[in-house]
Amino acid sequence: MIPIAISVMRESDGKTFRYNPRRTGTSATLYEPTYREFAAGDRVQFMRAWREDKIANRTLGTLQRLEANGDVWIRLDDGREWRGNLERMPHLDYGCVMTSYSAQGTTAERVLVHLDTDSPGVSRMVNQQLIYVAASRGREDMQVFVNARDELVENLLRREEKATALAPAEVGTYRAIS
Repeated sequence: MIPIAISVMRESDGKTFRYNPRRTGTSATLYEPTYREFAAGDRVQFMRAWREDKIANRTLGTLQRLEANGDVWIRLDDGREWRGNLERMPHLDYGCVMTSYSAQGTTAERVLVHLDTDSPGVSRMVNQQLIYVAASRGREDMQVFVNARDELVENLLRREEKATALAPAEVGTYRAIS
C-alpha cells in the first residue's frame, strides 16, 4: 500500500506541514484557495460550518458591505448578520449556484438546472427525485438545460427507490438469508 501524505497549511497559524490522515486519525477540511472578487449585493454561501458563530455549512446570505482590509458584513437568509474577515473565513463562495443536494431546504425565485447527460455517472444521478428536489426549490420558475433531451426523458422515467426500515409487525414476514 502506498502511504498517503499531503502538504497542508493550518489556518490558525499558517504553518505548513505534511499530513497523513491514516496515521493521525484526525479529520481535516481540504480546499483549494481561490481568489474571489466579492462586491456588496453578492449572494454568498459558507462552504463549511462556522461553529463559533453557529453558521451551518451551505448557509446563504447577501454581502452588505466589504472593506479594503477584507472585513465584511453579511446578512444571512435567516435574518442574522455575520461580521468577519475574509482572511479568517476562506470558505466563503458565491451563493448563486449550488448542487441539488445542498439546495434541499432552500427556496429561490428561479431555478436553473443544468444537466450534462454526457457526464460520467449521470444516468445514476438524474432521476425523478432529483428533478422533484430542483423543481420544488423555485417559487416562480424552473428551467432545465440539457444537451440530450431524449436521454433526459429516459432518465426521468426511472424512479430510484430507497430502502426503508420495516415496521415491527413487518419484521416477522421476512426470512433471514444465511
